[in-house]
Amino acid sequence: MERDFTIATVPARYADKGDLTAEIDDVDADPGTTHLLARGSGGELVATLRVFADDAADGLMHVGRVCTAPSWRGRGIAADLIRRALELCGDRPVEIGAQAHLERWYEQFGFVRCGQDYIDGRIPHLPMRRDLLG
Repeated sequence: MERDFTIATVPARYADKGDLTAEIDDVDADPGTTHLLARGSGGELVATLRVFADDAADGLMHVGRVCTAPSWRGRGIAADLIRRALELCGDRPVEIGAQAHLERWYEQFGFVRCGQDYIDGRIPHLPMRRDLLG
């Protein structure tokens, strides 16, 4: 199923717990950050993520703050958002700080672990990277 997504210049509010209400940070507010938003039929925000370039690394892109409201999970919305984000990244390498329990899920998009586990906001995460050019 094709989905339409909003590309926003103003970030959605986000939280790891899926309530989409955490504080906006400097990356969110940066004009170079792209926010993809998925909305339900009534216009409510149901999922979001952000895409941004790493100014310190030539061509490296980041995808982050992937979040789906709990009542909307299991419908493929986050997967569609990831695919759209990767289209925006083109053939550039992409890194993501994935929640550790989602490592296998991100592998379906070509991401591989590229470092040690770490804790972010009391939640175990791991760094992952996707390189199209080997």
